[in-house]
Amino acid sequence: MRFSTLLVLSILLPTGSLVAQTTISDYCRAVVDYSHQLKIAQQRLDEADAEQSIARVGMLPRLSANGDFSLALHSRSGIRPWSFSVAPQITTPLYRAGLLRSEYRQSELNTLAKEAIREFTLSEVIEQAEYTYWNLSAMELYHQVVVRYVEIIESLRRVIAERFAEGYISKNDLLAIESR
Repeated sequence: MRFSTLLVLSILLPTGSLVAQTTISDYCRAVVDYSHQLKIAQQRLDEADAEQSIARVGMLPRLSANGDFSLALHSRSGIRPWSFSVAPQITTPLYRAGLLRSEYRQSELNTLAKEAIREFTLSEVIEQAEYTYWNLSAMELYHQVVVRYVEIIESLRRVIAERFAEGYISKNDLLAIESR
């Protein structure tokens, strides 16, 4: 059985009434919240977003700093025994700019593709949930019809049994209704 079928059965069958228990929008929302396929698609979309952010950062200029600190073990009078220097540097890619831009565009397209896959998965999950919901609704109505049919046949059997006991109907008619 599919997960959505099990979910709808566990939600709806304890009370025995489809209408009193949950609506289709509530059921679809619950299926979407617990869908494993949808969670996987969302995770892949998040990964593609992270890759796109990394590719975008790769195109930006970088700030780096080199530092040097030294300490003289022999101190001289009037001169500080330590010295330091910091050399900040801004670098920007020139020769790799085309490669970085194409990587960014590729990551952008990958993100759009993952978003489309997520939307497609969402529509599939909702469609399956709606199908399961209405299928169970139809099964419940069919069950009600069958129960009513059995009640009618039982009522008819009692009437025919009374008629047979009174001698108005033959044994064949009684056996025919009992076989139903």
